[in-house]
Parts: sequence; structure tokens; C-alpha cells
Amino acid sequence: MITFSKELLKKLRASSLIAFKLKNIQAYRLATALICYGEGRGINEIAILFGISVKTVVNWLIKFMSGGINWVMGKHYHGRGRKEKLTKERA
Repeated sequence: MITFSKELLKKLRASSLIAFKLKNIQAYRLATALICYGEGRGINEIAILFGISVKTVVNWLIKFMSGGINWVMGKHYHGRGRKEKLTKERA
């Protein structure tokens, strides 16, 4: 069992709030699932609660343990749509 500090849980809650405001469902679910784990819920319970597989929860935990809070926060800022081919100077 891995435990999260109070400070880390606070950062995860802030991350989930940002995701909620940005309407980023994936990041919100991720942050909320990590909060649930940090509060002592089991992996099986989290999987059932979010309608995902146990393997997904384990993968999220592994990625979180290697990337930390920056990995979670990085989920908020992915651009959407196709990238521009020309720079503003060339257009």
C-alpha cells in the first residue's frame, strides 16, 4: 500500500478542480481516482466506482509514481485539434 502525504492530496484536489473547470473529463477522473486511492480506497473499489479495469488503475498509479504531480497536471494542457503547418510569420 502506497500512502500519499496531505500536501500531495491537496495538490491532487487542486488538479481535479482545474480539470473540472476546464471540462477535461479524463484529467478529472484521473485526479479523482488518485485522490480516492490516497484516501485509502482499494484498487478494485476505484475500478468499479469509475467503470474502468483494475489494470487501468494500476497503470495510472505506476505512471503517477514515476511522473508525480507534474504528470497529472500535464493532462490539463494538451492542445486539441490539428497543429498548424505554417508559423504565423510564414502565413
